Amino acid sequence: MPQRKHAPELKLLHGVDPNELVDTTPQPTRREPKRPTNLSVVERRLWDEVTAELRDMDMLTSSDAEEIRAYVQTVALSYRLHDELANARSLSPVNADTGVVHAHPLIASYDRTIGRAHSLASALGLNPHGRSVIHGRTIAKPDTEAANAKDLYA
Repeated sequence: MPQRKHAPELKLLHGVDPNELVDTTPQPTRREPKRPTNLSVVERRLWDEVTAELRDMDMLTSSDAEEIRAYVQTVALSYRLHDELANARSLSPVNADTGVVHAHPLIASYDRTIGRAHSLASALGLNPHGRSVIHGRTIAKPDTEAANAKDLYA
């Protein structure tokens, strides 16, 4: 039996079937950020990878240019620090005068750089936590046992 189109009066009365709706809202064109000219070879490669990943997730906008630049420069710096630490003769040099063992000074810098890279990745939505915050979903469940526990010493 062929389906007949409903009269406009019936559509107004019953509403439109969601399958018949067509989104005709004009969408603004998305501008992609331009890669800065002063990036190193490693930073340019990282820029291309990050922008491709954000484009695939439909999250790439021109307003993220400075954040992406900071991220790729931080990751490139962490690569250089890692190479320096890998080539170091010792990660815990001994002071010749006092005999005190110290950690290599670049270890703290490397640790701070990795932390900064993770926070920038989260801000861009490049890690699971960042994506959950951006999309309004949380992956962490509240600790119901702690929330339901009564103060035993009250």
